[in-house]
Amino acid sequence: MTKPKPGPGEEVQVPPELIKKCRAQFEQVRRNMTRAQRAELADQLLALSDRGAGIAGGKPGARTWMEKYRDKLDQYGVELPAVEVAYRLHVTTQALVGAAAMPTVISPLVNTAKKLMCLGRGRDERQLALLDSVRGVLKPGRLTLLLGPPSSGKSTLLKAL
Repeated sequence: MTKPKPGPGEEVQVPPELIKKCRAQFEQVRRNMTRAQRAELADQLLALSDRGAGIAGGKPGARTWMEKYRDKLDQYGVELPAVEVAYRLHVTTQALVGAAAMPTVISPLVNTAKKLMCLGRGRDERQLALLDSVRGVLKPGRLTLLLGPPSSGKSTLLKAL
């Protein structure tokens, strides 16, 4: 007696041994595939799993590929990493001011001569705050958007984190 085929909304239970065998066979085939062939296979697999799954105007109430993916992760007990990052930053640097701030071909010679003759303090530097009292929390599973005008310290913030 054969098992009846699952209906349109029913899940298919696959034995773990079969999954292991399929993975081993797929790994053998994958090693010999080009990048273009891998991309084509991924597109075909997504098209099969998403057929009628509510993507791009499918049936109302149908499950998306991401929902199915989440269910599979839960089914096999796969835990995604969850790290919460809390930060409070104050980043400063020494910045050149005055004529020293504009480097020229002659400026290294002039600075060396000033140091040798003990004229002035050498280069004029001041403390400059790149990030001042920046704080926040990045939570797992949340998309965080970092917006700001040019030269406002977005890259500096990401490097500091």
